[in-house]
Amino acid sequence: RDRKQQHTRCTPPHTSMDYNAVYSWIGEFLEEWLPITQVEKQHENNAFLCDCERGLQVLQAKHRTKCFNVALVALCKSGKSTFLNAMMGRSYLPSTNAPETACIVRVKHNPKVNGKLTYASPTPTNPNNKVTIEDAQQINQALHRMNSEARATNQILPEAILEAPLLALADRSFDSSKTSFDVSDTPGPNEAGADVVREQVEILLNTADVILYIMDYTKLKTAEETKILTRLRSMRPDLLKDLHKRLFIAVNKIDQIKKRHGLDFNGTKEYVSELLQREIPELQISPDRILPVSAEHALLSRQIINNTATANEREDICSILFGQEWEPEDFPEERIQTAVGRLLKKSYFPEMEEKVLSFIFEHQGNIFISSLVGDALRHLSVLNNFLRTTRAAMQQRDNEGAIAKLNSDLKNIKVKFDEALTEFNNTEKKMSQWVEQQFSKFENQLTSFVDEELASEAHIFRVHESVDQHKAILNEVNSTIADKLGERFTQFRKELEIAAYYRQKDIFDTLAKYLQPFLDSVGDTVGKFLCIEDELMSTEFQFPELSMHHFRLNIDNQISALLVAKTSLVKMIKGWCTKGGLVLGSDMQYTTNVTALKRMWYEKIKDNTTESLKTAHYMVKDKIRESLQAAEDYLQRVIDGYSQTITKALIEARDCEERRIKRIEHLNTLIDKERDVISKLRELERDFCIGDVAAGASPSSSNAGSPVVSPADKHK
Repeated sequence: RDRKQQHTRCTPPHTSMDYNAVYSWIGEFLEEWLPITQVEKQHENNAFLCDCERGLQVLQAKHRTKCFNVALVALCKSGKSTFLNAMMGRSYLPSTNAPETACIVRVKHNPKVNGKLTYASPTPTNPNNKVTIEDAQQINQALHRMNSEARATNQILPEAILEAPLLALADRSFDSSKTSFDVSDTPGPNEAGADVVREQVEILLNTADVILYIMDYTKLKTAEETKILTRLRSMRPDLLKDLHKRLFIAVNKIDQIKKRHGLDFNGTKEYVSELLQREIPELQISPDRILPVSAEHALLSRQIINNTATANEREDICSILFGQEWEPEDFPEERIQTAVGRLLKKSYFPEMEEKVLSFIFEHQGNIFISSLVGDALRHLSVLNNFLRTTRAAMQQRDNEGAIAKLNSDLKNIKVKFDEALTEFNNTEKKMSQWVEQQFSKFENQLTSFVDEELASEAHIFRVHESVDQHKAILNEVNSTIADKLGERFTQFRKELEIAAYYRQKDIFDTLAKYLQPFLDSVGDTVGKFLCIEDELMSTEFQFPELSMHHFRLNIDNQISALLVAKTSLVKMIKGWCTKGGLVLGSDMQYTTNVTALKRMWYEKIKDNTTESLKTAHYMVKDKIRESLQAAEDYLQRVIDGYSQTITKALIEARDCEERRIKRIEHLNTLIDKERDVISKLRELERDFCIGDVAAGASPSSSNAGSPVVSPADKHK
């Protein structure tokens, strides 16, 4: 019971003195141990040490920024931009019924400005040129233009920085804070608008320190749930493992309650909790950790309260409050303000902010330090194994027979792993079958679309006196079909790429777990040989981070004749028309052979989906084989790393007794120092653990059962 209470109790934020002391100590640790790693790498030229050096360099850069990221994640059109706008109380970010967000915007809390957008806009004469906009409407318009450009050109645009006050933190600033954080608005993982933008999103999510995951109330109990859970499962393992620290779940659009599937406020919390516990058992999210909100009601309410609403926004909020038939003269401003205040409370948005933003602000130092410490421990485990293996080998000196036996045992481990990988042969077959199913369904959808489209084009069935007139109409119809097929094919390609990406991540996770016992066996074998079984730290295999770019299906050229180059299509249609596409009557009238026209489209769809499927099959086989090869290579790298370290240490020990003694003394010093560092880091890991935050226990949440109003809202 005591352990359980200790786990769920929130660790209070540390003082500035605590934070500054620990922050300085981590900086000193990096300043000392990065050069040590570099010297040892030069001395040994070991692949493990190269990885350790890179990891410590990245950690040092993060330490210097003193900033971590909170990422908003949701499926497309789940209200992310509206959600973030509600946090700021202004419509800085464009939000429409069509997918809007196509570039990443980092929102930095700054209570001293009322909106300032900064983004790079290089010119021929000034490659470092930046644009700054400080008007809310102009910021909205500029971001809308940037989103449109990103979607149209399929090019990466620089991240935009938006400085604005987050209302929940209106009376707090980062000026005297230990660190800072920004909140990122990202394109939906299921519709980032452009392939390159999706890659940016994945990079961001793989480096975010806190994630606020937004579910859509209107998509519960629908097929979209599968996409929601797929995305949640694919998150980094450290986020799932440390959910009580860095992952929050919100359910947006609860203003639709009783209009959709009958889930009320508490029912929604219970349903989502049961859904997540059933599908992702390791999360174990209780209902009180689910945060239902209405971002739209919160945003509109705050715009009325802050007197920043446009005429249309004012009309919208009053229609929500008083019905569609409301008249301004019947509702004085005082009554509107009172009603808006009640609506803001009923949106539960201020309560959510108190449980999320206020908590993150209060515990920002803990979150940042915890992130640094976790990374440092992971990198030091590699250095630890190298130092202890080298020392033990030099102490044992030469034993050629034992070395040969060790290398043979390590080789046998690799052989057993290679044999075990045959179980994954079916993975490629299953993945290929899945791809075929997707293309088959898509082909059926396209042929049905052609039937429907031709049935709706009544004028192609008409009889025409002029063959040129009939050709023009037929060409117009076919051009329209080509455009629409192109749109459908592009959307299908993107969805297939995303689905393949996440399936590959699942394969990665499974393969990494499969590899772990063999990695442990290598460590155990080396440990027993050197009599240091209890000194080596377990290493975990992590596949290189995937990006959407790896799953780009290069099939656009194969379908260009049908879906892109309409001039080629028109020329072919003319040839077909003159050879039989038109039925020539005795009175010289012309009509269309619709059956033949459909057949032509069916054949083209079949040809192009068949060619595209070949490319998709190649991509699937290529990626799965890359996965298997990566696992094999990593195990071999671990084996080679130990073998090379031991062999080189024995050679060095043989060359000169005096150098051997000095080298062992130096290694003893490093190992003692590293032991103290690891002990200190683990102590910090415990001290800066922020406990179970998702239940909403915040420093000022004594009234957690009732709606809370942000400082800015209270002031107004």
